Amino acid sequence: MASSKRSKNTPTSAAGCLPDEIVEQILLRLPASSTVRFRAVCRAWAALLSSPSFADAYAAAVERSSRASGLFVLFAPSPASPNAATAVYSCRGGAAAERPLFTIDRLRPGFLVASTKPCNGLVLLTDTRSFAYWVCNPSTGEFRRLPQQRRRRGGLSSAGLAYDDRTKEHRVVHLFCHEEDGESSTTGCEVYTLCKPSRPWRPVSVPRRLVDAATCALVFESAVTKVPPVFANGRLHWQIYPNMDMDDPRGLFPESIAYPYYIVSVLCFSVADETFGLVAGPAVDDMCCGLDDRYPAVPLHLVELQGSLCMVRDLRHHPAHGERLMEIWTLRDYCTSTWSLLHRVAMTPHLASGTRSPRFLTVLGYYLGRDGASSDKKILIATSQHKVHAYDPATGDVETLLIANKEDEEAVAGVRIGLYEDSLARTGGENRRQMEVASALTEILARLPVRCIAQCMLVCKQWHTLIVSESFTTSHLLLNTQQRGKKFVMVTSGRARESFFGFMPMEAWVGHPAAACLDDIVVCSKPCHGLNMISTSTDDYLCNPCTGSVRCLGTRGKFRRNNPQAGNVHPPPADHRRHGFAVASGRNVGLGFDRLTREHVVVEISRLESGVLACMLKASCAEYWNRAGEPPRPVTSMPPAHVDGTLYWMSSEPEDGDRFVVAFDIPARVFSLLPCQPCNGGAGSSSDPFLVELEGALSVFVAHVEEDMLRIWRMLEHGSWVNSYNIFLQDSNKHPGFSLRTGTVVPMEVAGGKDGNKQILLNTGRALGYYDTRTRAIDALYSMDPSSSLLQAAFPMLYEESLVCIQDDEQPDHVAPPVWDEASAGWESEQPSHYIFRWCERSGCHEPAATFAASCCRRALCRGCGDRCRDHGGGEGFHAEIPPGTASSVAGIREHLQLPLEHPSVPGPEYCYYYSMRDEDEDDVGRHVFVALKDLVRGRQPRRLVEFGYRTADGGKVIRETWVRRYRAHDEGNF
Repeated sequence: MASSKRSKNTPTSAAGCLPDEIVEQILLRLPASSTVRFRAVCRAWAALLSSPSFADAYAAAVERSSRASGLFVLFAPSPASPNAATAVYSCRGGAAAERPLFTIDRLRPGFLVASTKPCNGLVLLTDTRSFAYWVCNPSTGEFRRLPQQRRRRGGLSSAGLAYDDRTKEHRVVHLFCHEEDGESSTTGCEVYTLCKPSRPWRPVSVPRRLVDAATCALVFESAVTKVPPVFANGRLHWQIYPNMDMDDPRGLFPESIAYPYYIVSVLCFSVADETFGLVAGPAVDDMCCGLDDRYPAVPLHLVELQGSLCMVRDLRHHPAHGERLMEIWTLRDYCTSTWSLLHRVAMTPHLASGTRSPRFLTVLGYYLGRDGASSDKKILIATSQHKVHAYDPATGDVETLLIANKEDEEAVAGVRIGLYEDSLARTGGENRRQMEVASALTEILARLPVRCIAQCMLVCKQWHTLIVSESFTTSHLLLNTQQRGKKFVMVTSGRARESFFGFMPMEAWVGHPAAACLDDIVVCSKPCHGLNMISTSTDDYLCNPCTGSVRCLGTRGKFRRNNPQAGNVHPPPADHRRHGFAVASGRNVGLGFDRLTREHVVVEISRLESGVLACMLKASCAEYWNRAGEPPRPVTSMPPAHVDGTLYWMSSEPEDGDRFVVAFDIPARVFSLLPCQPCNGGAGSSSDPFLVELEGALSVFVAHVEEDMLRIWRMLEHGSWVNSYNIFLQDSNKHPGFSLRTGTVVPMEVAGGKDGNKQILLNTGRALGYYDTRTRAIDALYSMDPSSSLLQAAFPMLYEESLVCIQDDEQPDHVAPPVWDEASAGWESEQPSHYIFRWCERSGCHEPAATFAASCCRRALCRGCGDRCRDHGGGEGFHAEIPPGTASSVAGIREHLQLPLEHPSVPGPEYCYYYSMRDEDEDDVGRHVFVALKDLVRGRQPRRLVEFGYRTADGGKVIRETWVRRYRAHDEGNF
């Protein structure tokens, strides 16, 4: 036995006979991913590969070969969850396909900003929505989210990744500016050291003389580049845009430096000393660029080239240059701010197809060519069209190395393509081996019930992080859908737990059905990818009955209500209260799932105030309802059925002609009409047919009231229909609550019964039971008094065991167009005018709005209706005060400012009235100013304002409209 043990510990391969120096040289030439795996070979290799000396030698070897590798790292939406996770890929120049590396959950690609040049192999990722930061190593697959910063919410924020050569540590430097009160702000800095979790963010002082420069750097990054600071020469660098407003700019530069006519400068942070400094930009006479369509979207940006800081000037559309070109300046001396012109890239017609048309260009670094020769040095240029080109400054030739995204959509700002660098640097997060363990643990935990999974979250931090990840949620949903099927609960009032609704097991509800009655009829959808929808006469709510989460979708973007006293000029259909399966307002709402974007979509068909039949759509992560065209036919009051990414409605009964199925393809946002033969051609139906999803297919059931029978037809793939089930309800003595003569009977689900026969779950609103297709008997789960009102009906809901979260509906800050955008620039008398103040948006209330319920009802409310939100908002409800259109406010505008209260271009529901003013220079010009509701709710500064003006004559009569809409980054007014 002893000899056997010795033989296991003795190397038998040829590598065991090689000297340690040769083994180390071999290991230095391996990719980082292989090197990490080889730590498991033996203890000697683990000690060698984990030693600081090997890490330094590996970094030096990578530095010699990285510029010739031609590898790139790509950040794109995850195929499994495009809106909630970011996938990381690697790709070699000229390769046809990308190689997936790993996926980062809860990092939305729509808010992602990534550094294009790795810092000793690590890449910093920023979520511009919440200013959360991730650090990843693409070569080892290790990544982690950094701890929450100490700064306050709101304001401006920027972070960069740096490396300290003395301590061999990576550090994240976070520069921020937040508002203290309505008049002052604080600019600060904090530093976090990786791989040392015991050290929190620690503050670093910003010199008072550089506070304005730091603020300007933050504004420039947020408004223009969307690019994090650049690390070079042991310093982090922020670009400061020319002609930014800085108090006494001459005092910011040393006296030895000639003050430039155009203020182009760079804010520097020394990692070793942790001190700030300022460097003047290149002394040129045409540095100023404007922020309009005549100039590139990003006229200036910084880049590190061979260890030196460089400034890139995009002069393709500069009026002072006759030729289209791009200049690269390099910093020679920090003390004297000496720059020299390194490259001048001429955008000749030969390059027009590659680098002339994009909105902006970004220089990534140098590329030594496919043979690695230093004489063949090329400049890597990434474009907003998701391409990477290699430009040869010696010959002017250009080579397209990479086309990362073949879609037509162009990036707004900031590319998501970077250089790939092999590195053994640690982030303190998970590596590939740990990810394999997490995958195995997912297979085990995903098979547990939700209650057990919730208890498992308390085991340790690793389990908690795994369970709340997007990949685990998706795996859990797929397994439960295949194995456990659907369950049902009763929807009840949520006042007891300060929520909109409650969810009660049927066994508990049967004993006390009246204890949790609702105030309104609700329509519950079938489960759709883990979520359900509850619709009332006024609102729609996304919910997860398994977790108890409920969110109101609100009405923002649905309509513009100019005359709240007018009421509903188009009443709902006459049959809307015939049964408990339609909302009272005549709206017809359905819940679907977009397979391309992986998000839930709510679609509503209703009539506008003008009487036009319209379709409104709201994605779960969208902030507003959007118009999605006009349905080809009016539809019945029955809610639609969702099957495989398409919503189906039954068309209303025409005066002459046949019925059709109105189909809406959610990914394509297109309507179509499908024939419905079971409803036409003398089918003998004496009531409206309904559509429902049964067994994963679209089905239509036709009620024959005289025969007390339901026929269920299923649509096949080629569009034809086949009779799948017949439900006989003639024996009223056996089925007292399920007769078609006394109400509507709706099939909800088909389940497998004993002996292979099917059981169909039937719901009448007052009774629920399983119909046996073989014996024709009904096993009633409960039955209520048929003479009771619809408000006393029961509301069962089918649901899936799911951990799916309701996505946040915040949009990227760089996209903020008004929803109601009139294209007309003039004001003609026939254009309708709109009231500047908002009315309470709760049904039946005609009071002026004074608050916006941001976290619960998501609408403008008067003070009385806002106080009632406490019933379901709880302690987390947050309301933002908005200027109300009270009698005193109206009188002040009319009498004191002599301005009208209407305007033809009042913005949509994403803005609210802020204040009014008379022009200081021209007394006959008055303005109404509106503030972005998102900024007002979040208390964010600066706020985006939109102003609309009038020119008035004596007496306040408007004689000519001269409004100018513009965004302003300051707030001069008050309520």
